[in-house]
Amino acid sequence: KRDCMKNDEEQRRIAKSEHTANHYTAKCLVTMTLIVCFALLLNILDIFIIEDYLMYIATGGCVICAIAAVLVVHFFNNRLSTKYILFALMAVFIAIVGVTVTYHTVLISAMPIMCAVQYKKNRVVYYTYILSVISIFIGVMGGYYFGLCDANMLALTDTVATKYIDPETGYLLFKEPNPNPWGTLPIFYVLPRALVLFAFVPVMKRVTSVISDNAVREAELKILSEMDTMTQLYNRNKYDKMLKETYSAIEKVGVIFWDLNDLKTIND
Repeated sequence: KRDCMKNDEEQRRIAKSEHTANHYTAKCLVTMTLIVCFALLLNILDIFIIEDYLMYIATGGCVICAIAAVLVVHFFNNRLSTKYILFALMAVFIAIVGVTVTYHTVLISAMPIMCAVQYKKNRVVYYTYILSVISIFIGVMGGYYFGLCDANMLALTDTVATKYIDPETGYLLFKEPNPNPWGTLPIFYVLPRALVLFAFVPVMKRVTSVISDNAVREAELKILSEMDTMTQLYNRNKYDKMLKETYSAIEKVGVIFWDLNDLKTIND
C-alpha cells in the first residue's frame, strides 16, 4: 500500500511538472511571436529593410501558432499528447520564419531543444530534434525559392568578400546562380545546422540534470533542517519559522499540549 501511495505521488509530481513545462513552452512560443511582431514594427518604420509582404506572412503565421499553443495549454493541458502538439506548433513556427526571413532566424531553431529538455524524457527530446531538422529543411528550401534572398545560397560563395568585389567599379562579382539547389543546400546548409543542433542535446540535458539534482538536494536539506527523521514530525526550527511567517497572519490559533510520562526514558 505504501508503495502504491509513493507511485501515485510520483505520478502526480510528474504530471504537475509536465503541466508547468507545457505552460513554459507556450510562453516561449508567445514570446518569440512578440519578437516577430516587434520586428514587423521596425520594418514598418523602415529601420529594417525586409519586403513588407514577407514580414506580414511571417507575423501572421507566428500569431496563429501562438494562439493555437495558448488554446492547447488552456483546454488540453492534462493530456499526455499536449507537449507533442506544442513542439509541432513550434516546428511550424520555425519553418514559417525560416521560409520568410531566412538567415535572420538561424538561431531560433535551437529554442525547441532548449524547451524539450525540461521534460526529462529522451523521446520528447529526440521527437523535438527530428521536427526541428524537418523545419530547418523546409526553411532552407522554402526560403531559397519564396523567402528573403540569401545571396550565399544563390551564388554559393566560398571565399572572403573582397574576392567578389570589382576593385574598379565596387560592384559585386558573382558566378552563375546555384545550379543544383536541391543537392547543394541540404548539404551546405541543412546538414551543418542539424549537426550543431544535435550538439545542443547532450549539453542542454546535462545542464538540466545538474540544475534538477541541485534542486532535489536543496529540498532534501530543507526537509532535514525542519523535520525529525525518526518521527517525521516538524521540529522546533520549523515551528519558529511558522511563528514568524504563518501564525502571524492568522487571527486565531489553537494549541494542543501533549504530556507523555517518562518520554525521555523511553526515547533514550
